[in-house]
Amino acid sequence: MLLRLILLLFFYCFTATSVFGSNPNIDYYLEHSLFLDIDSKGKNIFAVGEQGLILKSEDNAENWSLSKANTKVLLTSVFFLNESTGWVTGHQGTILKTVDAGKSWQVQHGHSKADPLFDILFINENQGIAIGGYGYSLISNDGGNHWSRVNIGEDDYHLYSIASSHNGKYYIAGESGMLFISDNFSNWKKQTLNHNGTLFGIQTNNSTVTATGIRGSIIHSNDNGKNWQRLKSPTSAPLETILYLNNGQVLIAGRGGSLLIGNPEKALQFERILFPVNRSITKIIEISDKQLLISGNFGIRKTPVNIIFMSTAND
Repeated sequence: MLLRLILLLFFYCFTATSVFGSNPNIDYYLEHSLFLDIDSKGKNIFAVGEQGLILKSEDNAENWSLSKANTKVLLTSVFFLNESTGWVTGHQGTILKTVDAGKSWQVQHGHSKADPLFDILFINENQGIAIGGYGYSLISNDGGNHWSRVNIGEDDYHLYSIASSHNGKYYIAGESGMLFISDNFSNWKKQTLNHNGTLFGIQTNNSTVTATGIRGSIIHSNDNGKNWQRLKSPTSAPLETILYLNNGQVLIAGRGGSLLIGNPEKALQFERILFPVNRSITKIIEISDKQLLISGNFGIRKTPVNIIFMSTAND
């Protein structure tokens, strides 16, 4: 175990510098800034975070450039429909759109008194939904040029994460165990869970749906959300993001550097992974079969997948 930790620290330090370019300002952002979300489409990777930061990479996270968004609010999520068209959400009801792969951004929504938006999803160039604090939710049918309010639930709970599945269903996770399912963006059905803790993240993979939240909670469905079960978790830390790896395994991460891995062949039993930074992880994406990109309040780190597998804490 000690050898594995030493190897992990070595590779972590090595790969942490490999995401930096030659721009000292970009290097500072990558090492010290808070990034809340990452998305990739084609060759492009975008990361968003504090003070209106939007960074872009076109070479597998080797080098980054600053994409000017003309805002200083905290940006909370980024979603790209294709290589050119994407949206970003943030505090003060901010919604930004680009149609030129981040060269320019148009403010589509936002004002100083609006509630924060936490996540956004478009299913085509016209239909999209944004969700946020105090039940603040918006839908658009024209690519975000116009937005209208939509009621997700009867209470003004925070809505944190939205996901879509291959069969045309949509899932929203939120405060106090709120979880909703819809086959359109207008009518949402509240799910009955044996869980009332806040859910921060939700993700799908074919008919599988996984939601994570406070006190290390992991809520799981194998049938598109018809039935739910709470899985045993090896941590009590809040869990915020989920990644289904190309090899079929699942990564879950959250605060305090919590990083878990599950194997469907073992009935989704999760094990802890040694992550050498005791700080919050906000997003993980797989940028190749060999590389992960991890964001948080430590900046952005690129980590080899094989180091993750060799650093399981419970083997």
